[in-house]
This record gives sequence, C-alpha cells and structure tokens, in this order.
Amino acid sequence: MLRCQFFEGRKKSCLLYTSKQDHETQKALRRLEKQIDQLTLKKKELQNRFENPNVTTEDLIKWSAELKTIEAELSVKEDEWMMMV
Repeated sequence: MLRCQFFEGRKKSCLLYTSKQDHETQKALRRLEKQIDQLTLKKKELQNRFENPNVTTEDLIKWSAELKTIEAELSVKEDEWMMMV
C-alpha cells in the first residue's frame, strides 16, 4: 500500500507499507487513540474537581501536580499520534 502525505496540495512524502506493517500501524494508532481518550477524560474529571468551593489548599497542590503530569503524558501521546498519521 502506498501512503502519501500532502502539504498545501503538493506531495510531501510517500511510504510503501506492506499489509502487515499497515496492520501494525493501525493497531498502534488505535492504541494511542484509546490512551489519548482516557487521558483526556482523566484531565476533565480532575479539572472538574477544582470547581468545588470546599477544596483545601493541599488538594489544590496535589491536583495541580496530577494535572501537570496528565497534560505532559497527553502531549507525548498526541505527538506520537501525529508522527504516525
């Protein structure tokens, strides 16, 4: 299978994939998409916690660190996904 990427209407690059390579790529993409969805959900749930008016300072510190970790993981997964598409 020949797969080409286009940029502003011009061919940027083409790669030749065998069916097994293509299948493995598709599996990896699906796995990454699932991980991205899970991390996005975790991020939204964590952000919703901040809306509670009875949040303690300790909770804010802990959740902020958690949120930073999730955002970093999400960024890495999104970058991996972009490299594969």
